[in-house]
Amino acid sequence: MKKHLRILAMALFAMTTVSTSYAQEVTEGDITFDFQENGSAYVKKYNGTATEVTIPDKITNSEGKQVNVVAIGESAFEGNTTIEKVHFIKSSITAIRDKAFKGCTSLKVMNWAESTSASDTYKGDSFFITCISTVGESAFEGCTAIKTINTRYSNIVSYGANAFKNCINLTSAYLYAKNIANGVFHDCEKLTMVRLYKIESFENGVFNNLPDNAKIAIAVQEVTDDVLNQLGDFKKYTYGYLSFSSSNYMKVVSSKKAFKLASSMEVKYVKSVTETTSGVTVEIADVPEKVLPANTALILHYIGNNNSPYYSLTILDENPKVDYTNYLIANDEDIKLPASDGTTNYYTFASTTPKIKTVEGADLTTFKKVEEETSLSAGSGYLKVVNGTPTAIHELKADDKKADVYYNLNGVRVENPQKGIFIRNGKKVVIK
Repeated sequence: MKKHLRILAMALFAMTTVSTSYAQEVTEGDITFDFQENGSAYVKKYNGTATEVTIPDKITNSEGKQVNVVAIGESAFEGNTTIEKVHFIKSSITAIRDKAFKGCTSLKVMNWAESTSASDTYKGDSFFITCISTVGESAFEGCTAIKTINTRYSNIVSYGANAFKNCINLTSAYLYAKNIANGVFHDCEKLTMVRLYKIESFENGVFNNLPDNAKIAIAVQEVTDDVLNQLGDFKKYTYGYLSFSSSNYMKVVSSKKAFKLASSMEVKYVKSVTETTSGVTVEIADVPEKVLPANTALILHYIGNNNSPYYSLTILDENPKVDYTNYLIANDEDIKLPASDGTTNYYTFASTTPKIKTVEGADLTTFKKVEEETSLSAGSGYLKVVNGTPTAIHELKADDKKADVYYNLNGVRVENPQKGIFIRNGKKVVIK
């Protein structure tokens, strides 16, 4: 009996050992790789002195199998003062971990290698955050040669505390971010432009010790009271920004906060909509003031001479009064418009005028019917026509405000609102 128990115990030990073991670390050239429990590899340590390093997308593990390289490990390059350029073969890197490049004082380029099929935008001598998930704490702290940080539009990355602390020559950062932790840009004394294409949350002290001429530009559709409250004292640096297509300087725009618009922009609302068998005829009119009220979709048309596709807008503390009826419906969140069915039809803005500088003779009113389910990004707007009648968010008259009148999101007055989101006194309210 004891012999059987010993055999069983040895078998269980062997099974346990097999189930938890994985490949041993390997070294290729100057790079040592280790392996995660799922078998994928990460850069454990760089041991060389070269000025330029390319990280492979795959390596052969100690068992002879090819596996993906998915991360730069903690402190992998920390303290290396000779490396200037790091290239990746493709975007398999999910994380750049804590202190990965801390103190790499010569590092100034990070991107994809010339041999990859990636766009030329991500090659050359630019610094791109190429990982797709996480930049760890102090990952680039003290990298004093970095001047500009870029990220790909599809990489919504979380940044750990002090990720770029003491990058004293950093002047600009352009990020798609999920979360930005405490002190990410602490003591970046030359940082004058941070553009956030997407942001979900900030932690305290992200921008400690920014210069007085710094500007934090956040996409207008991303600017909310919650984001501004998280910024705290840094709100004074904050603007909304608007981007236009390089081939067309018109678009439908909506936002959750109100903005003052530049004098170089024409601002239009949809005054009337007439549906015909071939589509819709739309009458547009000038907005009385050059402002974008919260929760209001307008047609903006840039007519200035600046060829940049980005424009900064001042955030207004008070929402301006809307004294006109606008048939453009704003969407504050990403939505899916259902296909038009002949009874309820949807139309989206589809101007085809190329990069115009004047409105004379230009068609500002091109809308196309939604023929199949269509995604519409937050910060835009659309038309909705039911049985030939357009819907709209109507102005709220003074008498209505006194009576505490509610409207649904299609602009239809609701006498006894139940659960849902409604418009009251020009603002959205939630009834639970």
